[in-house]
Amino acid sequence: MAALVHRFESNALDVKLAFGEPRPNPEGHYLVPVRLSIPIGKLTLLPREEHEEGHLKMYVVAMDADGGSSEPRETPIRIDIPKAEVAR
Repeated sequence: MAALVHRFESNALDVKLAFGEPRPNPEGHYLVPVRLSIPIGKLTLLPREEHEEGHLKMYVVAMDADGGSSEPRETPIRIDIPKAEVAR
């Protein structure tokens, strides 16, 4: 939230975001597809039998042209990577 208001940016995980085309929904809001990319070497993955697993939380806040903002929304993200792909 502070980065949104104060234009301060810290990105220790080297996360990259790509935004798709906004589309209106029936409630009059807009849905915006978001693609999150994180270098695998920056993650701590837990070994499982067939894959390695990680968990993240992404917080999303929207701001309008007048500086008003939405409440933060927490989105849990589970990462499952097959062992063969982790070894590459």
